[in-house]
Order: sequence, then C-alpha cells, then structure tokens
Amino acid sequence: MIQKEIGWIAEGSRRKLFSTCLLFIGLVALTARAENYTVTVDAQTSWGALPHFWSQCHSFGRLGLVGRDTLQRHIADVTANLGVKMLRFHAGISDAQIYTESGGTPVYNWKVADSLYDIL
Repeated sequence: MIQKEIGWIAEGSRRKLFSTCLLFIGLVALTARAENYTVTVDAQTSWGALPHFWSQCHSFGRLGLVGRDTLQRHIADVTANLGVKMLRFHAGISDAQIYTESGGTPVYNWKVADSLYDIL
C-alpha cells in the first residue's frame, strides 16, 4: 500500500493517531466518575505579585520563516527595544522537519532544527 504524504505525517499514521486518540477519550469517559468537591478560598491571603511573563514573550508565526532577513531584523528590533526575552513559534516540528517515516519506521533529523535555532 502506498501512503500519500500529508504534511509531515503519512496518511496511515494520521488514521492510527486519530483512532488512538478516540480510544483514549473513550476510556477516560468510561472511568470518569461524578464526585462532589468543596473548594475553599481564603481571599485574605496573598501569594505576591503575578509575574507577567507573557509581556516578555512575542509570537512570530512559523519557525520556518526564521531564515528570512526581514524576520531576523524584526526579532533583533523587539528584543533590543521592547524587552522581549522569549520567542514563540508555531509548527516547530513540521517546519524543522524533525520527524519523518521511512518504511513505517520513525526517522528523527535535527539538522534543520539546529540551523533554525542557530539563527536565533
């Protein structure tokens, strides 16, 4: 059987993953029990200031775009002028081509991921 590649996961693997997820959800639903819980909150107690870590993080879309000169200048600008200390990207595994399959066997390759993160 020839598997048609869709994204970074083969069609057959997607079906297996979907089936596994449905099975897991079904098992969780079967074992869940309705129980009553009491939650007590002491509104007088303070844990201190809430750290706003999200104000030091900036999202840049897909990891595969890091190689673009304009995005590199943008990253340098926000880290220098806005105090951004953390970067967030989407599609890190698929854009970096970390996981593929060869004859049904998983193959991991970190070369592209290393080169993208070296740019940062």
